[in-house]
Amino acid sequence: MAALNVAPHTARGTAGTLRREPLPAPRATAPRIEAALATASAQLPPGAFRSV
Repeated sequence: MAALNVAPHTARGTAGTLRREPLPAPRATAPRIEAALATASAQLPPGAFRSV
């Protein structure tokens, strides 16, 4: 699980500007990261992670 916090100074723009400018690149990258994590976790032996 991961999160991205985008918190520019309020003088930099509106919420719409933030959606158009800094967010598209991380949103486009997220599916590739998810696929890489799924591949890596599929290769782990059973019980490699335990619930907390």
